[in-house]
Amino acid sequence: MSRNKHGKNRGNNPRSGKTKHHQAGAHQEARPGRSQTATADPATPPEVSHANAGPAALTNLDWLAAKYGQQIGTASSDMDKIVTTALNILHEQGIYAMFLWLRSKTEYEAAGRFLQALFLDRETPISLTGPIWAGNEAMDNVRDCLTQNLKTMFLAKDLIARTLVYARHTAKAN
Repeated sequence: MSRNKHGKNRGNNPRSGKTKHHQAGAHQEARPGRSQTATADPATPPEVSHANAGPAALTNLDWLAAKYGQQIGTASSDMDKIVTTALNILHEQGIYAMFLWLRSKTEYEAAGRFLQALFLDRETPISLTGPIWAGNEAMDNVRDCLTQNLKTMFLAKDLIARTLVYARHTAKAN
């Protein structure tokens, strides 16, 4: 490759990484006699690899949120206020604070127990190692399983929020 008057290679653009040939828009067209790669038939769907298709990869989290949200929404008559407050605490202060608030009074316990059941469900990709209402050390379970890893925490927070929104809509509909 030849060099220009500044000592740089002539045909390469250092910003794009493309050669002069690519910059000019020159591309090979299909000509008779040249081998072409086979193109897929648009009428047939592409092959789908199921290598990573385990139970967690195929779990419909919206369905789980709707399932448990419906159970929470029909648990008591004043569930609308409880769920709205739990949602506010979840968004303002986080998962751990929301579960502490749900444990603070017995009338809030139904919502918390259904959320606990959500994370003990075998179809949920995030799981608790034990119940939340078993004793003082039970909140360690929330801390260690739901809030220690950032990805897990954001997924858990989104799943809880969606579940509580569905619970609020169910409570208002009843």
